This record gives sequence, C-alpha cells and structure tokens, in this order.
Amino acid sequence: MKSRIIILASALILSCHIFAQEVTVNVATAGTLRSMVEANDLQDATIIHVSGVINGDDVMVLKSLAGGKTGVENPLEGRLSTLDLSEATIVEGGNPYYVSPNPLSSTYPNQCFTQNDTIGIYMFLDCKKLTDLMLPRSVKTIREAAFAGCSQLPKLNIPEGVTYIGAGIARDCSCLKTVVIPTTTLQVHCWAFMGVSQGYTVSCLAPTPPRCVDYTLNGSPDDPSSYSFFDAEFDESVKGLTLLVPQESYNLYANDPVWSQFGHMQPFTLSSQPTTPFDATSQQEVYYRIDGTRAHPSASHGIILKKGKKVVK
Repeated sequence: MKSRIIILASALILSCHIFAQEVTVNVATAGTLRSMVEANDLQDATIIHVSGVINGDDVMVLKSLAGGKTGVENPLEGRLSTLDLSEATIVEGGNPYYVSPNPLSSTYPNQCFTQNDTIGIYMFLDCKKLTDLMLPRSVKTIREAAFAGCSQLPKLNIPEGVTYIGAGIARDCSCLKTVVIPTTTLQVHCWAFMGVSQGYTVSCLAPTPPRCVDYTLNGSPDDPSSYSFFDAEFDESVKGLTLLVPQESYNLYANDPVWSQFGHMQPFTLSSQPTTPFDATSQQEVYYRIDGTRAHPSASHGIILKKGKKVVK
C-alpha cells in the first residue's frame, strides 16, 4: 500500500512538471524552430521564452503550439499558454504563417508572410490557449486582426517603439480586460477596437493623441506611397470602453473630437496606480507599466522594481 502511494505521488509530480514545463529557446537561424521543438519534445511546454530571429515558419510553429489557426498541413499540437517573445526579432522570409482557404474579405490576403519588425495580419489568430503574451521589443507595427480570437488573453501590452496599430487587433478576445498603447504610437486605425468586449480599458500612454486613420489594405503602414490616409473617427464600439490617459494630457484627449468618443475617460498618475502586482521580495529588476501591468525593460515610462524598492522611470 505504501509503495502504491509513493508511485501515485511520483506520477502526480511528474504530471505537474509536464504540464508546467518552462523552456527557453534561442533561434539562431530563422526557420529552424520546428526542428528544435521536435528534437527536444517541447510540445508539452506551457511557457516558452524565445530569443533570436523568427520568420514565417517559426511563427507558424508557435501558433500551432498555442492552438491557433495556421491553415497549413501537419501543424504541431501543444499546450503553450505563456509566450515571451521580448528577446526575439521578427524578420521576413519563410513560408506563410497563415493560409486562409476562405478569406473574410477580399481586401485581406490569402497568405500571410512575416515582415521585418511587424506583428502581421492574423499572426496570432485564434491562439485560444494563450493567457500571457509578451511581444518583441523591436516591433514597430501591429497589423490588422493580429490577436483576433485569443479568447483567453486577459491583457495586451503593446511594447514601446510601436508607431502604428491596425484594425480589429483584439476582435473576439472575450477575456480581454486591458489594452496598453505605448508612448510611441502615432497612428491608430479607426477600427482598432472593433469587435471587442464592452467594458474593457484602453490605457493610452501617448502624450499627444495618436491620429485616428483609415486606409486601403493594399500596402504597408510603413509605406505612405502605397495607400491613402484619411482623418477618421473610431467605430461605435469605443462608446462602451474606458480610456485612461496621462493626467498632463487629459485636456488634449478630452477636447479631441475623435478620442473623446470613448464612453469613459479618466486621467492617471503614477501615484494613483495600484501597487498590488509588485513583489517586494524580488531581488531582480522588474518593470511595470503605469497601470500596474508588466512591461519590457525598454519601456520609456513606468516603474522599476529594484530589490523591492520602486523607482519611477
């Protein structure tokens, strides 16, 4: 009986280890992630930290592990719930990370390929297993429907350095509570918040209200010659959302004909933000945004936790 209990306890420990496996992978050569996953049997990993360079082939692997749609044959199956890409760089190349048999619209591509420093169209489409996602620090552009259908994702932190945010980025993200827009954002698509759950909060850290734009999907937001910008207004969905803006910029947002469309607008300050996420026992430098969510060390504004003490940055 005693030996049976020991065996059962060991099996439970092993099971917990498998389901909570955390791994770090460095992709030195873009396109090689699948071979690394298969060689090391990483399909059971629930937490993956990725560094190095990743292209369309690698993104397809990560989408598969997180339960996302790829539209390609022989996708990997995994348990990926936490994906940390903060040390990774997205580059162009490889096969498409998503192939759509029935495009939602004629304006969206049938095949989606990676572009340099870009979270592409449908890049994390329907990654229903993801509960935490840290994007690459090098990202400059968030394209359309990038996180659509990530139904278990509670927050979306867009890293500093991103200048453009596309349409419907969080469509059908039913658990989403918070979207954080960085200080560097210059342009936000008028349909950026289309299809989101009512009642969630948008924290816009930009000191000046980003321009609300609309454009044709034939080109890249990084190439103004390939499309036409128009001054636009947000769609009706923003009337059910709360907007947090820097206190010193509150009047700019409140008097802006577009950003004032949000149903609720509140100013924030560093001192008014909750401090419950901070770990006072930590001996490492941990970075948080001003709304209390974790941030990348590259963030230009926020709070640094240094050996249990908060330092305003």
